[in-house]
Amino acid sequence: PPAMAGGVHVYADGSVTLTTGGLEMGQGLFTKIKQVAAHELGKVAGEALPLSLVRVADSGSEGHPSCGTTWSSTGSEGACQSVKLACAKVVKALQPIVKDAKKGATWQDIISAAQGDADGFTPTRVPLSATAWWDGSDVEGPQKGRRQLAYVAFGAAISEVEIDVLTGEKSLLRTDILFDCGHSINPGVDIGQVEGAFVMGAGIQTLEEVVTDAHGRLVTDGTWHYKIPTYADIPRQFNVAFLEDSPNPRGVMSSKASGEPSLMLSTSVLTALQNAVAAARQEVDTPGLGAQAWSPLPAPATTARLREAVGTFDVASMLQAAIHHNAAGGCGSPASDSSWELL
Repeated sequence: PPAMAGGVHVYADGSVTLTTGGLEMGQGLFTKIKQVAAHELGKVAGEALPLSLVRVADSGSEGHPSCGTTWSSTGSEGACQSVKLACAKVVKALQPIVKDAKKGATWQDIISAAQGDADGFTPTRVPLSATAWWDGSDVEGPQKGRRQLAYVAFGAAISEVEIDVLTGEKSLLRTDILFDCGHSINPGVDIGQVEGAFVMGAGIQTLEEVVTDAHGRLVTDGTWHYKIPTYADIPRQFNVAFLEDSPNPRGVMSSKASGEPSLMLSTSVLTALQNAVAAARQEVDTPGLGAQAWSPLPAPATTARLREAVGTFDVASMLQAAIHHNAAGGCGSPASDSSWELL
């Protein structure tokens, strides 16, 4: 994971503003750091803060100028860990206030007690702002702080596809995924990441073909020729579940990344298409071709490649043979007349 910085600022009314060097781009980074902060600051009063008290300021290099880039799923991990470390500093600073507080004091009670006066205009008794830096090393275990955080994420996927042997068009009927996300910080966010990564991977496996001409110029330079997944390429039945009771002892909050690893599960679409092609080739009315059911099917398995892989699928000849077969079997078909032609 890239090195990341984070900050936490607590105000007189108990509200909290978070800052981070990570960028929110739809992957749920801001949502996760809000949850982490609510959990960590909740240790002050013994229960998590309401998320309504926590907001995230826009990211910018004026606040955290020395962070790594927000790339891959580990950007969220870095942001969460740095915010967690910053919150730990505030929690530690508040311990003298907590010690003097009445039993059952709430978060707001403790923050009010930390103010220099009742109006909150004078400096607080303890610092209620902190920043922290995480260098991307292990957060738990014997190698804590000594080596770069790294772990293995596991997953399994089964996909069911259907191909039109005449045109090469395909349909993704169903996909079932079981993914190892450790203890997910936000299952809703992570399931969305798994689903999105899978569909993105399915596009790579079946649609996104880069073509150049004889001079090396890019031919597929726009969406007229270069196709990306649309809603029609999402599995009609899409089931995603996380592996239960699988905490990551080395990860941030025992979690694992959910984006890039799950993209690899899209290979199930390519192998399912290869099996569908093999099934079709067994029925092809071409001498010797049916026996060679397996055929190379490189990615992307485009419509043209699927049609070519199936082979010559002469529907008229197949129906003619089926009619004569039924007639020979005593089905009473008028097609027993040798002059019958199917056009």
